Amino acid sequence: MTILSLAIGLGAWLVAEGGWRATMSTRMDNQAGAVERLAGSLTERLAKLETGQVAATQAVLVARAEARTDADRILGEVRSLDREVVTQRTRLDAHEKAQEAAEDLQNRRLEALRDLVLRTPPGRRQTAGNTLELPDGILVPVQLPPAP
Repeated sequence: MTILSLAIGLGAWLVAEGGWRATMSTRMDNQAGAVERLAGSLTERLAKLETGQVAATQAVLVARAEARTDADRILGEVRSLDREVVTQRTRLDAHEKAQEAAEDLQNRRLEALRDLVLRTPPGRRQTAGNTLELPDGILVPVQLPPAP
């Protein structure tokens, strides 16, 4: 009887062990399936993120290209305005120099005329009507500035 009870006990233990193994195998299969589903889901999410990253990178590259184009355009406008300023400055400098030269010439003419008046003998001067008779008989209208 002991052998029989041992055999029954061993059989029961083997059945229980087989059930436990079957249960564990099912659990492991279920966990493996869950891991595979999770891996598939993560792979899909990663693919979406990579696609989004590529799109974002392309958007950044397009924005950079547009910004570079705008910067080049603005730089071109600034250079054009700078050239215009230089041109206007050059014209203004030339105008100021011409005006200074004209004033200098006018002052030299007045000085020469004053010297001429002062060197002309008193009998030859005609102050009526503000004219001056030059040595060769030509009458020149004169408006003398005040003497210094």
